[in-house]
Amino acid sequence: MAKRLPDLFGAGEVRILRLETAAGLLAMACVILSVLVLWQRLSGLPVCYGTASVAPGLVIPNEVPDVFVKALSEQIALVLYNITPETAEAAHERVARLFHPQLLAVFKARAERERQMMREHNMSIQLSIRNTVVGRSGGGYGARIDALRRVFAGALPIRDEELGVLLRFQRVQPSPINPWGLSLIGLELTEPLTAETG
Repeated sequence: MAKRLPDLFGAGEVRILRLETAAGLLAMACVILSVLVLWQRLSGLPVCYGTASVAPGLVIPNEVPDVFVKALSEQIALVLYNITPETAEAAHERVARLFHPQLLAVFKARAERERQMMREHNMSIQLSIRNTVVGRSGGGYGARIDALRRVFAGALPIRDEELGVLLRFQRVQPSPINPWGLSLIGLELTEPLTAETG
């Protein structure tokens, strides 16, 4: 019996055919992925506007979800109305960055009067949010916050009062100072802060 020589050419052709098939499939996969990446770039990638109450979120460009309007509104209310005479100025400066330039002068004057009154009477304010309702009107966004405001003179509680905070926003270009892409164009309170001891 004669020994059979291995079929080197037949096995080699099968390997080449397999490699060509694998290369063709890889090339097709690369083309499909390239088309998907191009389509995603042209259709607009999600961008991070800011943080909601729980975690950062992805949204579609030119859309501001209600959860962001709610979170920003509540942050503004909590920063503005959880203050002492020592922390009031820093809180007002932090919120002033979000104000539309037309309302900034009015806000600064009101904030200065409020800080003066707080220093004179050693007043502190604590705010507890009960409910927040978000809505849209035209191209703007708005929120109504219902809260309980507790006013202290030193460490002594003076009074508790129901407070309604109405905030209105308009879209602006997001920036490092204002990653939300919202400018505060209105801030109204149902109960202004007074020094009365009720």
